[in-house]
Amino acid sequence: MFRCLIVLLFFVHPALSQPDPLGRWLTRAPVPTPRQEMPHAVLNGLIYVAGGLAAGGAGSTVVEVFDPARNSWMTSAPLPEPLHHQGVAVAVRKLYVLGGYMGNTFTPTNRVYEFDPATNTWTQKASMPASRGAHGAVEHGGKIYVIGGVSSGTVVGANEVYNPATNTWQAKQPMPTPREHLAAAAIDSLIYVVGGRVGGQNRSTLEAYSP
Repeated sequence: MFRCLIVLLFFVHPALSQPDPLGRWLTRAPVPTPRQEMPHAVLNGLIYVAGGLAAGGAGSTVVEVFDPARNSWMTSAPLPEPLHHQGVAVAVRKLYVLGGYMGNTFTPTNRVYEFDPATNTWTQKASMPASRGAHGAVEHGGKIYVIGGVSSGTVVGANEVYNPATNTWQAKQPMPTPREHLAAAAIDSLIYVVGGRVGGQNRSTLEAYSP
């Protein structure tokens, strides 16, 4: 009986024994609320998708959470205000939403919100030194670095770090190439900032910052 079961599984799932050298894509449960320009982060093995632009270009307060183990979505406590193009990062087992554009406008805010998954609640924290949107946010060493973006109508290279332990901000060495809509990631001892745009033109710039 056991041998028959093994043979059956082989014929039902031949891809398991013969990996595709090109890899493969899997379809998973679609996000309940279609959105764009919404940042995301992984917290406790779950993917949090917060805010963004919904249908008609409306800013959203929706926070939806994907559970890869169950292939299902759940709704979390909404953002305190509609936001898009904001920064999102995880530090010390909490989710942070930093800045972004407010509501249906492209007016940036400097407000910062902390989400505690244990209580499913949002708390406003110390504001960023300046309002910004379309920036990058990345955790490194338990702190959150907010880099680049648009402030007061100008694309900036500002690099400011938030310390959750003290609820304070500190200015750091600015990024050499100001840009918005960038990608940022921390690997080992460095923070990498990739691409972005300035004046509507895409950039291929890759710069690394050592805290």
